Amino acid sequence: MDNKSSQLPTQSRPLISVIVPVYNVAKYMDRCMKTVCGQTYKNLEILVIDDGSTDGSSALCDKWAAADSRIRLIRQPNQGLSAARNTALDVATGEWIAFVDSDDWIERDMYEGLCRVAVENDADIVACGHIREYSKKSKVRSVSDIVKTVTPDEALKMVVEDRRLQNHVWSKIYRRRLFNEVRFPVGEIYEDIAVSHLLLHQANRVVLVDKSYYHYRIRRDSLSRVPSISADKESQYFTQITRQSDYVMKNVKWKDAGFYLHRRGVRCIGHLLLLPKSADIDKKVEVIIATMRSHHFYYTVQFAPIIFLKRLWIMHHLRSYRHAYRFIERFRGKPRFGR
Repeated sequence: MDNKSSQLPTQSRPLISVIVPVYNVAKYMDRCMKTVCGQTYKNLEILVIDDGSTDGSSALCDKWAAADSRIRLIRQPNQGLSAARNTALDVATGEWIAFVDSDDWIERDMYEGLCRVAVENDADIVACGHIREYSKKSKVRSVSDIVKTVTPDEALKMVVEDRRLQNHVWSKIYRRRLFNEVRFPVGEIYEDIAVSHLLLHQANRVVLVDKSYYHYRIRRDSLSRVPSISADKESQYFTQITRQSDYVMKNVKWKDAGFYLHRRGVRCIGHLLLLPKSADIDKKVEVIIATMRSHHFYYTVQFAPIIFLKRLWIMHHLRSYRHAYRFIERFRGKPRFGR
């Protein structure tokens, strides 16, 4: 643990509400809760939302609630991740809000380190890197190589670029006031994309830290995490990206957001074209192309000839692009699903 983080004064230890939605994660939950309850930062309110689990997770919720008095256990019928998080937000009392998915785990000094940075920099959001945990390997994703303060507008540009700063809420701590008018959209996936720009835009100061505290588990049995192609997932992903890009273009006046919208459109169309041809797939591709046509493509952000050429090919010769793309991906052996 960072020695400086252990010296955070008692008066500078605000309450952090840690929100942990639980749904059928019995296989992973103990590791998650052990790392949350075992934080070196003790001033935590741990909100565990049992979202109608049916696999034994409910019993584990009871076990952990009995073992740690800081845990507030709430049960509700299954309504999905967004609804579970919203339930917790409605009752959270902490000055800060944090999220942990119940099949992931965190470093024991995560909240000590993030809170110290928040206090020292008078930040509203502090973001760290994360480690993508595959079954046989780990991959570190960092947001910065130093502790770095950025303006909300800079942070919004970063989240649209999806490189140094990404949309997921679990790698950050937020001042509670940022959620006063913000809730996750119930019934939608990619819910983090739906809210991250709204939170960043309200912040006065955003700080990126040079450590990866969060372990994000890649599960083959998870609908949201399995790297497979789904027409609905691709369509909903692009819808969320479009809303976010439009918001940033309107509020930051950053025309290069259009480039990133087109880049993701090209990728989503490529994924859709790998699926068996159908009227539904064709319709979804048409919607994405129409959206791309309605947004200017500014070729000023970087030299990206492949994206530029793919975009032109899709716009003017979709049928031949589909055949060529499927042939290339078949030759490669497997599609790339990383975003």
